[in-house]
Amino acid sequence: MKTPVIIAGKNYIAVNFLRYLYVNYTGQLDLYAVPNRTDTGKGGWQPSLKFEAEFLGIPVLSLAECYKIKDALFLSLEYDRIINPSKFSTHKIYNIHFSKLPAYKGMYTSTWPILNGELESGVTLHEIDLGIDTGDIVDQCSFNIDGMTCRDLYFAYMEHAILLLKDNFDRLLKSNVQVRQQDSVGATYYSKMSIDYSDISLNFRATAFQVERQFRAFAFRQYQLPQFNGISLRSARITSTKSSHKPGTIIDENQERILVATIDYDIELGRDYLGELLMRIRSGDDIIKLLARIPEVDELGINGWNALMVAAYYNNENAAQALIHSGADVNAVNCNGTSVLMYAKDGAENSRDVSTLRLLLNHNANPENKDSRGLSVFDYCEQNHQKFTLNILNKYKR
Repeated sequence: MKTPVIIAGKNYIAVNFLRYLYVNYTGQLDLYAVPNRTDTGKGGWQPSLKFEAEFLGIPVLSLAECYKIKDALFLSLEYDRIINPSKFSTHKIYNIHFSKLPAYKGMYTSTWPILNGELESGVTLHEIDLGIDTGDIVDQCSFNIDGMTCRDLYFAYMEHAILLLKDNFDRLLKSNVQVRQQDSVGATYYSKMSIDYSDISLNFRATAFQVERQFRAFAFRQYQLPQFNGISLRSARITSTKSSHKPGTIIDENQERILVATIDYDIELGRDYLGELLMRIRSGDDIIKLLARIPEVDELGINGWNALMVAAYYNNENAAQALIHSGADVNAVNCNGTSVLMYAKDGAENSRDVSTLRLLLNHNANPENKDSRGLSVFDYCEQNHQKFTLNILNKYKR
């Protein structure tokens, strides 16, 4: 008899673990998915659980529908609804929390540990009870977070969480787990009101070490970047020069960085130009000089596209050439596995110009690469009857 397993949540953690179960427990489980309310079925900078479930043929349920499923294993992986265990027809109800409980219950677990100067954080698998992250602990792990930004930490949480789930899944399935009650010593909690993300600014009446932590705690491009005087920042580096001016005073600035005084040492703030780069590519403006100020040419923007993807989609051959010369990966993909070449296919079809497509192919972009659906650029051309592009691609078939 198959065991019902319900994955509720969002993003890489929910999508990747659902896919892992689908591949590795074939015929053993009845899988169900419960996407968050904001999941439209389309990926952005993160994949969609709704899309993945529908693609794999896994039923998508509401939370209320889960209550009736007897003896199910329910896993909350960044799920956005309050879970009341008493409503379920099972006792196997668990959550992954992004912290090493009992510390950092509640919200903003990718921000508060950095602000507080923690050197490590962790991930906890715990039972769900009526409290906020107060359930008994099944297992947890810890890892070093020194130097991480908020975004770095968030992705580290997801990676470690998936490993923790894999290590414990068979025991969860068989109800063969030993739990321990959370300690009151070291317990902390942060509510949704603990940070006002509509009003984030760096406080320079602090040490340079504190200011640098502020930067890292809020540096998450897909949500926000710290700003100074309306300028988006991509980095913060403590210098060895003692501050001799009032905290917040600009000591020096140029097109790449701003040097600012703090309580103790001057801090160098790096200006961010990725947004401007993507805008210039879309409009067809020259990007050569701007590229010198882009340290990570393959970095994904707000919507999950990198610069070469944008150049490919807008059929901007000059920009694509400059990006490739700067080391851009011609086989880069987004969160759904959509490749640069797939964007170039659309660009060629829309403009009836294959110059950028040819450029990528001539620089070893692989047309055989497949996305998360298991489809290649050839497959999409055939599905959409795009013979204009397909004729070019067929010449590069490997």
